[in-house]
Amino acid sequence: MQSPDGYVLRLLTDGNGPFPEYRVQTWADTQVSGQTKRSSSYGILLGYTRGPVDVGAFWQQANALQTPEARKVWGLGGNHQWGIVKLTFGYLNNRFDVSPTRNDVFTGGIAVSATQALTLSVTSHYDRQRNTDGSRIMVTGVADYNLSKRTDVCAEVDFNRINGGYALPSFMGVKGSKVGGGIGLRHRF
Repeated sequence: MQSPDGYVLRLLTDGNGPFPEYRVQTWADTQVSGQTKRSSSYGILLGYTRGPVDVGAFWQQANALQTPEARKVWGLGGNHQWGIVKLTFGYLNNRFDVSPTRNDVFTGGIAVSATQALTLSVTSHYDRQRNTDGSRIMVTGVADYNLSKRTDVCAEVDFNRINGGYALPSFMGVKGSKVGGGIGLRHRF
């Protein structure tokens, strides 16, 4: 199919076919008409769900508009539900063709449905940046309470630590450790 911004191709199997536990999605986009490389992205996502297990893997490449830079990302992850407890895990590999940036990101978490309305969760992310010999660790705890089907209140606390030559995120300000928190009211329309 062609869009006003260039070519877009999408294929999706949504689990309604002969193998409902499998999912496949592919995509290809470009923002420059007639170009298949500049300012384009493409990828594939594979998934499998059966009972309490949900796993997936993906690969994507995004190309820059003005330079030969290309960002290549792949990853895998999943979760398993045991009654009121859900465990999650994941891995992401991020690299660029021209710049030396290389990241290995590991994630994990646990969520507990303490009551029908209250969910407590803890997640952690570890990002090792190979080109700078640095790392970042983030741990987040969230309490989410459903007031209704579409409205909930939540409170969160998070911890971030940057070590070595890791590229500093703008919200951190300085290297080292930071602790933050927040309270929110969320309504889904």
